[in-house]
Amino acid sequence: MFGTRLAGADSFDYALAAYSEGRFSEAAEIAKTLKHSSGYAFAAKSMVIHARYIATDPEKKQLLEQAIELARKAIESNPENADGYLWLSRAMGRHSSHISKAQATKENYAKQTRDAIEHALRIDPQMSAAHVSMGRWHTGIIDRVGRLLGRTLFGARKKDALQHFDQAYELNQQSKTNNLSLAIGLFELDHDKYSDRAHNLLKQAAELPINDAYEKIIHERIIKKLSALDNSRN
Repeated sequence: MFGTRLAGADSFDYALAAYSEGRFSEAAEIAKTLKHSSGYAFAAKSMVIHARYIATDPEKKQLLEQAIELARKAIESNPENADGYLWLSRAMGRHSSHISKAQATKENYAKQTRDAIEHALRIDPQMSAAHVSMGRWHTGIIDRVGRLLGRTLFGARKKDALQHFDQAYELNQQSKTNNLSLAIGLFELDHDKYSDRAHNLLKQAAELPINDAYEKIIHERIIKKLSALDNSRN
């Protein structure tokens, strides 16, 4: 377990401790009881991570809907909370894979997700995680529908993805999560062309310290991807 001192801590400290030790659902429950913007945003983050890595498949859709609602509460409580917009975008992005394409299209998920990321970046242009998400928005669409349709229907562009990836890396080279996501995004664009760059990102990420339970999960994914990439080269 990843120890966090609780003596004299307030409720947010308890939420942080639960998150650090991998009790993401509990962290979300504690954080949302604080009833302020930062608490709601942290609850949304914790819920997205729980849904992504811990929850069973039948649970994921409902949990992500809760995360969307929590992120919206964070924004309602403080429209200048960039984290609220970031986790709204990520919750919606994950949720879109659990609904039909028709529903996602009808509810304009692609635009809503992009709008949320852009809002986060307007509030905090130096937010590296938001640049990662913006780049992954472009690569995700290109990966699903191709460059021509992606550009025509959604405004997704390879050059914009790479620009945001470069900005994210320049702003923060010490994030396991960012580096893994950047590598995945590069593979979505062109696995062969960006294989070396992605491999370097994964190697760098693997060498960074593990600070909490979430980073332990990310580290394990990094090692698996590195192993698969190395095996494919042999």
